[in-house]
Amino acid sequence: PVQTIRIFRSVFGVTPYAFLLDQKINAAAELLRGSGCSIKEIASLLGFDDEYYFARIFKKRKKFPPGVYRSRRS
Repeated sequence: PVQTIRIFRSVFGVTPYAFLLDQKINAAAELLRGSGCSIKEIASLLGFDDEYYFARIFKKRKKFPPGVYRSRRS
């Protein structure tokens, strides 16, 4: 596992976990812009057990909480 992570990081510049998290947050951003799903539903669809954790991670990556992101991008 350590070697796999090292190779992944050398190719993509981030760990596999960070890469997956970025993919999920980008998918969440698309869902926030293009669907009427609630934030809780989006968090659940993307595999987050806790909507508050999802919101914290989303804010850290996109600079705005999900609700504000949705209203600014609509």
